[in-house]
Amino acid sequence: ALGVQCFDQDDQLIPDGAGGATLAQVKRINVDGLDPRLSGCTITIACDVDNPIVGSDGSAEMFGPQKGASPEQVIELANGLDHFFGILADTGFEDVRHTPGAGAAGSIAGALMSCCNGEIAGGFELWQEHSHFEDLVKKADILITGEGRMDEQTVHGKGPMGAAQIAKRHGMVTTALVGGLTCSDQLLHDHGLDLVIPIAPYPMPLETAIEQAEQLLQQSAIRLAYALQLSEKS
Repeated sequence: ALGVQCFDQDDQLIPDGAGGATLAQVKRINVDGLDPRLSGCTITIACDVDNPIVGSDGSAEMFGPQKGASPEQVIELANGLDHFFGILADTGFEDVRHTPGAGAAGSIAGALMSCCNGEIAGGFELWQEHSHFEDLVKKADILITGEGRMDEQTVHGKGPMGAAQIAKRHGMVTTALVGGLTCSDQLLHDHGLDLVIPIAPYPMPLETAIEQAEQLLQQSAIRLAYALQLSEKS
């Protein structure tokens, strides 16, 4: 979209939208058509994770399974990303494969850093600055946040945890309603969350959970209200 062209070993142009599996097929990258307007731009990348592109906590390894990739597909994607960004480095751009945060958004962050002089900034910090979130927190009694799935990545700069930490600084009760929970409550508590409630009351297929999300969230909000009532009585 910005004018970069990728060619395979037969010097055939790899079409747009070809998918992650084609990353390993890239033999040559042509940046002659890079949009000239980029030279006058400052690109700030709002990023809420610190994962690099490659490695045990790389983009494919960390986020692939969340998006439904099989173990075999994760390996394929990881190898493709390593290969693609290696070719990019050979073309003369900065090698960002091990840069913290470059693996965000399927490594789009790394591409913007490498090709467009993009700079990473904390996503939550940027949002907080523009929304004046902390000023609003000072007027509240309780923080209720949420996330699709709360896991160990949540404590590495993601929005829900950033919000909870600000609320805790002001002595506020912090809670979260989440679609799934795959890390310890102790970890989340240590980083600022008092109570986390998964909204699915029993094991169910993802499709069912999505269909019933509104009802499940309402029921969980009621349970949270009961818990808060008990806290006030105690």
